[in-house]
Amino acid sequence: MKIVTAGAGRYAEVRAFYHSLIDAISGPGACVGWQKDVYPAPEFLAGSLRRGELYLAEADGTVAGAMVLNRECNEAYPDTGWPSGAGPGEFLVIHALGVHPAFSRRGYAKALVRRALEMAQALGMKAVRLDVLEGNVPAERLYAGCGFVRTGTVQMYYEDTGWKDFTLYEYRVPAAGTPEAESMKIAIRPWEEGDSAALANLLNNPRILHNLRDGLPYPYTEKDAADYIRAMRSADPESTFAFAVTLDGEVIGSAGVFRRDNIHRRTAELGYYLGEPYWGRGYMTQAVRLVCARVFEGTDILRIFAEPFARNAASCRVLEKAGFVCEGVMRSMAFKDGEVLDMKLYALVREP
Repeated sequence: MKIVTAGAGRYAEVRAFYHSLIDAISGPGACVGWQKDVYPAPEFLAGSLRRGELYLAEADGTVAGAMVLNRECNEAYPDTGWPSGAGPGEFLVIHALGVHPAFSRRGYAKALVRRALEMAQALGMKAVRLDVLEGNVPAERLYAGCGFVRTGTVQMYYEDTGWKDFTLYEYRVPAAGTPEAESMKIAIRPWEEGDSAALANLLNNPRILHNLRDGLPYPYTEKDAADYIRAMRSADPESTFAFAVTLDGEVIGSAGVFRRDNIHRRTAELGYYLGEPYWGRGYMTQAVRLVCARVFEGTDILRIFAEPFARNAASCRVLEKAGFVCEGVMRSMAFKDGEVLDMKLYALVREP
């Protein structure tokens, strides 16, 4: 997957992508409102390409998704009470973000949103805003899963829809240099064969193993890491979702979601750890958000749960900040390092 800025020479390709997308998402029950050459209009696409405002998500050279990012907004925006308080010139707006259904549930939409947030931070913006036609549930789930806050519903006019109710969303961009800004550099990706040295370096630490289940060897060698990575890469892709957590491309941790079976087959368990040098910076919270969003978007899983030791306050905070709800304390649930321990049950649930 690549996110690229499209140049003016790709106009015909971009227009054809939107036409194909509109064909694919139109029909009974559709709630997007886009029309060919009305929205997005040819002059809007051409101008966005000339100004370097149109971004493409590519899959092996094929356009899988697109969006426009600029400072233009509907005339109703200034009259809305946005939480960030950002004024003119202090926010960016996402327009016409769409991924073709042939590439859905692969993370392309979130990658485009992530690029928008990165651009906003690089430009010193205070916020990123957008509007969604009311009832467009997939879009609402996407932006909520990316950390946007729903700010209200207003009636607005667009050429393709006429006067309709739109739901407004805003992402408050953290100030540069803050822990929140640093956490935006966190990414997740599948494990690669070349990650074994980095993984062994992280996990060969008794302070990390102290808060994990038994079964991991210590010392934890590069061979142990290679065996784990090989197992994750060959696991059933419908039940095992294992990711390396990276910071500026460097592996700093691990996070995975593992589907249960039988009547619990739409439930999955979350596990994670972070290298000790990176503790306390909000990195794991962001990684958990990304992993859960990826799983919810790409599978039929409805519930993700985690069972941290009750004594592990830091892990509990990670889950709470990522939106998990504590459902109870499981007394004397574990025996670890010669000690009987309570565990907490946390869960994140999406609507069926």
